[in-house]
Amino acid sequence: MNESKENIVKAALSLFLHNSYASVSMKDILNKASVSRGAFYHYFESKKACFEECVKYQIDQVTHPEPSDYDEINLKTFLEDNFRRISQMRNEVTISEKLLFFSEANKIFPDFMVFMKRRNEDEHIVWTKIAENAEKIGEIKNNIPPAEIAAMFIALGDGVFMKNIALNYENFTKAHSELYEHWNTLYSLIKK
Repeated sequence: MNESKENIVKAALSLFLHNSYASVSMKDILNKASVSRGAFYHYFESKKACFEECVKYQIDQVTHPEPSDYDEINLKTFLEDNFRRISQMRNEVTISEKLLFFSEANKIFPDFMVFMKRRNEDEHIVWTKIAENAEKIGEIKNNIPPAEIAAMFIALGDGVFMKNIALNYENFTKAHSELYEHWNTLYSLIKK
């Protein structure tokens, strides 16, 4: 994504994360991004198309890069890198705002569920590759299949955040601390 388009996406995402889709106007996006209507339409055919790009961008911020980006990294470093990336986003929005954003994404973005399924599959591939690397270099025990290790780390992350949503915490600080603790516990159970 080029810098101009990314500027529009970041500005629009900030608006969509803190307000409902319907309450964000084109004028709001243009003002926040400091761009003309023509510049906006150079990259997006509509507010809806911009919103879809914002959803993808937001999800990319919390999911992992492509597997090739982690070809030789160990599991402990990968966990720390993930936690650092997730922690950087913890105070950007409340849980309620995030829920509204993804609820609207499911309604407005026609292929949202297909997109999410593909991202989840990609996330599992990355975690599995990291577990395979960790096994290969002798970092972890090899009695658990790498795909299962991947599934456990992902499930821990998903479970911690869903629990915190269910308990209606308004920020992610508690969830991040809990996730860090659980990931480290699981890591200590599987490391050599």
